[in-house]
Amino acid sequence: MKQLTFRRFGTVIPRGKALALCLALCALELGFAWSAHGATFTTFDVPGAWWTMPSSINPAGAITGSYLSDVWHGFLRAPDGALTTFDVPGSTSTSAGSINPAGAIIGGYNDVSGGFHGFLRAPDGAFTTFAVPGAPWTLPSSINPAGAIAGYYMSESYH
Repeated sequence: MKQLTFRRFGTVIPRGKALALCLALCALELGFAWSAHGATFTTFDVPGAWWTMPSSINPAGAITGSYLSDVWHGFLRAPDGALTTFDVPGSTSTSAGSINPAGAIIGGYNDVSGGFHGFLRAPDGAFTTFAVPGAPWTLPSSINPAGAIAGYYMSESYH
């Protein structure tokens, strides 16, 4: 059995170490969040969702994430609380991951053949889809203020 690896920023990270790194970073981030003074909490749900999972917030207070109803869908919560739901056209599920200061959103989606690819949703709602050439699985995880996207992909060598 070959080892499954994930690639990020050109570095190969063994699956077990990637999980440990993620858990360590999450614990570090939670420590800072709980020590904040004067923190306020806003709760919300996407209407009709079984599960609402925010994943990113930009400086203006716009939040993106995913929600589960029949399948996964993306959402954008504006600073005033207005919710916009979305799916990549032709997808069977959509998962939003990050939003930048301009309101561009990145994430991943499944297509009808079962492949998992990346998407960019422009602030005007237009979609651009992409995949790492030759990779059966592409998942963008972050978009910076300049619009550069970072993420993961699975190489063909996992077979």
